[in-house]
Amino acid sequence: MHISELPPPPTSLVGHVMRFFERFGHMMSRIILSALYFILVAPPGIVYALLLDPLRIKKRPVSNWVPFKTSNINIQAARRQA
Repeated sequence: MHISELPPPPTSLVGHVMRFFERFGHMMSRIILSALYFILVAPPGIVYALLLDPLRIKKRPVSNWVPFKTSNINIQAARRQA
């Protein structure tokens, strides 16, 4: 926003109060949304990152081999899977 686009400064008490409440509302929304993020979103994300490994990226002492499940032994079994 350029200086020429700024609204003129308020001249009445009501204008000053409205400007204060608008700035206060912007500040409070940032504080409240930040607090909600750090209380509700961040802790489960940290726990998930530390404890779970769905992509099996971390090295394990045993092999990463996943045994193949043979559920479609013949053509009839493969056609029945749907």
